[in-house]
Amino acid sequence: MPQGQEQVGPRRALALAALAGVLYYLGFCPLSWWPLTFLGATLLIGLLDASPSPREAVSVATAMKFTGLMPTVPYLSGLGFAVHLVAVLIHVACWGLMAWLYWLARRRHGRLAGLLLLPALWTLAEWLGTVRHFLPSHVTTWSQALAVPALGLAPFIGAHGVT
Repeated sequence: MPQGQEQVGPRRALALAALAGVLYYLGFCPLSWWPLTFLGATLLIGLLDASPSPREAVSVATAMKFTGLMPTVPYLSGLGFAVHLVAVLIHVACWGLMAWLYWLARRRHGRLAGLLLLPALWTLAEWLGTVRHFLPSHVTTWSQALAVPALGLAPFIGAHGVT
């Protein structure tokens, strides 16, 4: 752990990850409070950066994504709970992979390398989570539809590029 950085503790980290997931969710339809998505993402990045082990990094990322996606079940109610749950679990697994790769990069190449790699890993996790099913609504870009600067980039770099 870098000098001067405090360890959060596993229980507190999971509680903060759940809070990050709720904040992340609030940026999506039907509420569309898009600035809160940035706040949830920032909290997750801080938790990943403070994770002392790959297990904790994977735990916080999967807890964040699970709590961020499960509230969308009523919004997408026409699909049925089981179909939606499978989609959520695919996303959760992809985010666990993202967190593990981030932790590995940070451990082997330093904190800066991990933080520089994180946006690509985040985008990869969202792409992998949507490529095998029909629920692209779980991509960060869709929460930013009301954020005019981010939306303006979509025609040039695509939805995953805005992420």
